[in-house]
Amino acid sequence: MLRAEVVALLLTLPGLARAEVQSAPALADDGPNVTQAASPAQTDAPKAVSLEAAKPTRSARLLTESAVVVGSGVVLPFAAYAGFTALQSFVGFFGGVLSATLIGAVLAPIAVIVAGHLLGAEGGTGRSVIGALLGLVAGLLIGLPLATLPGAGYLIGLGLLWALPSVGTLIAFEWGRAEPPPTGAVVFRF
Repeated sequence: MLRAEVVALLLTLPGLARAEVQSAPALADDGPNVTQAASPAQTDAPKAVSLEAAKPTRSARLLTESAVVVGSGVVLPFAAYAGFTALQSFVGFFGGVLSATLIGAVLAPIAVIVAGHLLGAEGGTGRSVIGALLGLVAGLLIGLPLATLPGAGYLIGLGLLWALPSVGTLIAFEWGRAEPPPTGAVVFRF
């Protein structure tokens, strides 16, 4: 039965293609005396959009970069830490800390830079690398002493250690960026 359906489909394809060609509007000019009225489908053609108009605004870019900071700088490191420490072993604990530190200190800042460039930001990569390093230093100076405390201080310290490099990247990436003056009403500016 399947073979018969395939053969029937192959036999009808030339007829479908011929009907499509006949219904398509003529693209060639038939001479100077022939005029054609534009159909509504031809006049409603999409307009060309410039790339500058398609760029997201700075606030949209900041919102997306902030979501990347939260996702890759906080959620993913804690998920990796929880996944490895669920093994309830010495190796699982250190595997969790090392993998979460790798995600938070290396991959999260790279994700913020990539997200910013995908959303149309130009330049600022050198500043953002310096910001990631400063965030890592701040995370080590603040997070490691807190990580030695028992209880919730331990998790807060690790969270700061993993999140501050991507926060530093975000701040340095957007710091001093020349943007066109805002239009519209400004409710709150900092």
